[in-house]
Amino acid sequence: MSRPYFIHIRAKQQEQIQVKGGLTIAVVGDPDNGFRYGVAKCSIKDNYCKSKGRQLATGRAFEKKVSMSLPDDITTTAAAEKHLRTLYTV
Repeated sequence: MSRPYFIHIRAKQQEQIQVKGGLTIAVVGDPDNGFRYGVAKCSIKDNYCKSKGRQLATGRAFEKKVSMSLPDDITTTAAAEKHLRTLYTV
């Protein structure tokens, strides 16, 4: 497995990033073996914390019962990020 690649998705209000809520997505894998990912969602009531999100999302990406696979036609981390950003919003 490769090192995780992280995507942070935050809500904006009037072009300002909000301090509460958000998503962290960890993408692991490689083009030959496919990509898996895990998601950590921060409550809208809590302050967003990148390090906590990375920790939770990475753990979920490696758990067999929680991780999700990306489609086989995704062969790069850039393509994985583009696909996941269309699936998840805050």
